[in-house]
Amino acid sequence: MKKNKILNIGSGYYQVSIIKECKKMGYEVISCDINPNAPGLKYADKKIIVDCHNHIEVFKKIKKYKEEIIGVVSGASRSAIYTTAFIAKKLNLNGLNLKTASSVINKNYISEKFNKKIYLQLSELKKINENNDIKKIVIKSNNISGQNGIKIFKNRIKYNKKINKYFKKYETGELNIEKYINGKHFVVTGLSFKNNHIIYLIMFKNLDKNLKTNSLSTVNKFISIYKNNIIKYTVSVLNKIKLYNYPFQIEIFMDQKKNFYVGEIEPAITGSYISEKLIPYATGRNFIKECINLLVSSKVEKEQIRKIKNVKAIFKNKIKKKYLSFENCKYAYIKLS
Repeated sequence: MKKNKILNIGSGYYQVSIIKECKKMGYEVISCDINPNAPGLKYADKKIIVDCHNHIEVFKKIKKYKEEIIGVVSGASRSAIYTTAFIAKKLNLNGLNLKTASSVINKNYISEKFNKKIYLQLSELKKINENNDIKKIVIKSNNISGQNGIKIFKNRIKYNKKINKYFKKYETGELNIEKYINGKHFVVTGLSFKNNHIIYLIMFKNLDKNLKTNSLSTVNKFISIYKNNIIKYTVSVLNKIKLYNYPFQIEIFMDQKKNFYVGEIEPAITGSYISEKLIPYATGRNFIKECINLLVSSKVEKEQIRKIKNVKAIFKNKIKKKYLSFENCKYAYIKLS
């Protein structure tokens, strides 16, 4: 049997560009998703309908192809990260360390480890409500990635009923709480390789009052001022969780005293508009292809990124003709400067 198949975990919109790139590179793609109508499946050579968050079931389904699979890739998040790492280990392929995979999908662990100054104990919710120094709280869900997994509440006794109602939607241990701070937010994307970390792009993330994204910018005064601090902090986080030989995207934020915190860590080929458009436009590099090469053959592009072009992803309700629309986000447009 020819060993030229790549297993892709998850087949949603953000995975389409990964599947297409694998095929351009000459690989056959086996792609999984619980939804038989997932958009990525139509581009795959073999389709497997399975819950990608259930690593045992996924392994059972793909076991018959184990001698043909040369690499395991994914742009998926949360517990599908563990599935990707688990399958790679089972097939003796390049993959994320299982302990690291377990750590990054546990927002409570990440918050307690990196955000000690704003981390709040769930068991102390009543005391938190009574603390007049805490004006707002941020509640994060383990099973929901990105801005959809975050909810902000005003911290007052009268809002306690609202907070408790929200908690009832989730199982015990799925949520964690942090003190809300008004900070500057950054997204750092890159590859780690043999204990070295290659930063492809730092983006400034402009958010609204509910922490929803308004825009992402590749050139910004805050990036210029704090670039070295951002890189230093990012590398320290990657080293502390032992995230090596893998793609990564880390969301970090900085308070007014220049302290850094971790918003989220995703060891994956990051979502399509960043990996497929923003990184190539800003750097001239095919980030998805380089991620695949790392995971399949442990090879990385050694040439340094010397100049970052000014590119901005804008989330709007109205189409503006001067912006380039990207298909997977209904109201998202890219502005090239």
